[in-house]
Amino acid sequence: MPKYNIYKINKEREIDLIEKLDSVNLTLSKSILVDGYTLSFYFSKEPKNIDIWWVDIYSEFLEEGNIPYNKVYFATMIISNNDYCYAVSLGKAHFYLRNFCDPDFGLDLAERIADEKNLKIKNSRYFSSKKSKVIASYIDNSEIDVDSGESMQYIKASTINSDMWGNVVSFGTSASFNLKIMPLELPKFLEEINKALMEEPKFILPREQKIRDEEVIEALDRELVEAILNENSGATLQTQQMNVCGVEFIFSDSNKYVIYLKGKKHRYNVHGDITIVELKNFILEEQIDLFKEINNIKVKVWNEINSSYTKSLKYFLDYVDNDRNCLLNGEWYKFNQSYIDYINKEVDTIELDNDIENNFYNHRYQEYLNKHGYNPQKMYKEKYFNISKELEGYINMDRNLSTEGLNGYKIETADLYKDNTLYAVKMGKPQKLGYVIDQSMNTLKLLQNNHINDIINDEEIKTLSIWIILDRVNEIKKVSDINSIIFLMKLVEWKKQIRNAGYQTLIKIGYVRD
Repeated sequence: MPKYNIYKINKEREIDLIEKLDSVNLTLSKSILVDGYTLSFYFSKEPKNIDIWWVDIYSEFLEEGNIPYNKVYFATMIISNNDYCYAVSLGKAHFYLRNFCDPDFGLDLAERIADEKNLKIKNSRYFSSKKSKVIASYIDNSEIDVDSGESMQYIKASTINSDMWGNVVSFGTSASFNLKIMPLELPKFLEEINKALMEEPKFILPREQKIRDEEVIEALDRELVEAILNENSGATLQTQQMNVCGVEFIFSDSNKYVIYLKGKKHRYNVHGDITIVELKNFILEEQIDLFKEINNIKVKVWNEINSSYTKSLKYFLDYVDNDRNCLLNGEWYKFNQSYIDYINKEVDTIELDNDIENNFYNHRYQEYLNKHGYNPQKMYKEKYFNISKELEGYINMDRNLSTEGLNGYKIETADLYKDNTLYAVKMGKPQKLGYVIDQSMNTLKLLQNNHINDIINDEEIKTLSIWIILDRVNEIKKVSDINSIIFLMKLVEWKKQIRNAGYQTLIKIGYVRD
């Protein structure tokens, strides 16, 4: 039964795609007109020789002067009319098609023709989590289940109409079908796809959707550069060990990397994997204005399978901001509402103590400092808050540092303790409060590795709590009211880790008051 891996090509980029195919030695073999569509078949008649990584290592066992190479044939069929353009990928053509396609096509179609109660495989990406990407397979008749913070990249599922779509379809950037039709019958099938895409979705997958507004993209690029240059930002630079190209899983191993500025001869060799440190070394060495050149910095990658390829630096960056925007494979995306709904639902399952008595009063803080002769410039607000809670029966553990475990780094184990609960305390705006989650997670590690005692005053620690004093006017009614998607995503991971370790979770919230 023929297999068709179909991409929806942005119609305005059809000519650009054809020029790209020509540049990689794909030759137009033949064009046929069917039902108003032109079917053009492009084929690699003379594919380039590809070096085999192990040849040099085992050269003494090979015939002298007879160096073997790999040859990889590939092709694509472009199917277009005045309104639409699609492409069928054959072999490694997907590496070129994905740069000209509608990246939302496959999952848009899945939301309309997939059977949400019969999932086979899913691939997801996680943000602000220890998990980055996950592939999971399912037994028959399994519903699509989604974790909070999970963004779908790919699903394989049964369809709602096997006569029309086949029994099982793979959906990613592209859609892969097994159909009892021949290539010349594809135009009629594509018309059915066009009709399906115009229907309302039958369910919604939490995921990112591409941003297309150029002004928004430019603003996000500036934001990204500031995050890269800020050492405490959320921007990370790392190699992708696994990626989804259309519906193909691409695994990378033993790659070599070179960073360079487009139009410049100098190449910066990366030792090991790519990191922000390596990037900053390159920027300093070349005296690059990153605000001007963020889209002109390239990374060349060598591997065994595809010889070599070059991508924009942004392709290797991971970044998410507080306005639901994220960087994925070098392009800007925005989380859809379904993704946000899953996050909000999960954080609102965390027990919340929104007691008005948890407030921090600036005037009391100043009175305390004046009375006891403290220098306001050298006094932490959290320290005063923690001291004040001693009058309410809390044990003040502020600045109690542990150097055991965690590679010898000093970690604040906790700020306060009372009634079987360890508290990590922090004041400020949500965007700056991620540290308190990290502190609580480190406390969990210390407990799990027996580096701190889980018995205090003959009481067993049962709950790990985050106690945040928010600098905002309006009180929140539920945790999801906190206006920071990054903070909420980190809370989801915190809740999961704490509960999996057998502890309870609690969020206490107070407010900075004058």
